[in-house]
Amino acid sequence: MLFKKKKNIENKNQNEKLLTEFQDTNNPYLHAKWEWNERYGSFIREKEKWQKISFFILIALIISIVGLVAVSLQSKITAFFVKTDQLGKPIVIERVDPTTKLNSSVVAYQLGEFITFVRTVTTDGKLKKYWMQVAQKYCSETASNILQEYWANNPPEKIAQMMNISVSIISIMPIKSTESWQINWTETASKNGLSVGETTWSAIVNIGIIPIKNEQDFIKNPTGLIIKSINWTRTK
Repeated sequence: MLFKKKKNIENKNQNEKLLTEFQDTNNPYLHAKWEWNERYGSFIREKEKWQKISFFILIALIISIVGLVAVSLQSKITAFFVKTDQLGKPIVIERVDPTTKLNSSVVAYQLGEFITFVRTVTTDGKLKKYWMQVAQKYCSETASNILQEYWANNPPEKIAQMMNISVSIISIMPIKSTESWQINWTETASKNGLSVGETTWSAIVNIGIIPIKNEQDFIKNPTGLIIKSINWTRTK
């Protein structure tokens, strides 16, 4: 009897559940909700999906804009050598980069100018100061230290009180299979317009090329020629 009574209770509960579901299916409000979900639920899901896609596109666009701005702010200067004939007509145009081998005549000119600016002594203090500044533009840290020590031991302004010294380049030649050049020159000392002595000198200069990264580098040293080290001696 007890088992039969329990079974009847379960059947009653099941019948009540079925009745509730049946009633729910006939509920007009529930039907409206189902219809709304069916009609607009897919639109909502699509909207959420496109919102996510749009967000990622916006992030990618921002990153691209930032990258373009960063690149635009990095000015890049490319130096070129332009060789002309006697009439000034360009005959050779070459790009300058760290692997470029400079024309020997260009190297010779810059090295001759370097020695002249460093070793010349004149009573025009402003001119000498300018020459010293130009000479240092061509120097590495090592070469610059050598010049500073030379000028400290031989102050141009004090020597100029006693005499002027003019420089005359004899020869500038590359040393085979190296990055070094040999420079020979004479120095003539004069006082009150009269020559008071002449000496002969020789220097070994090690050179290289540095990359031109911006406009300031280009203005400072258009060819990129750099003097790594220098050693001079008096030969006569």
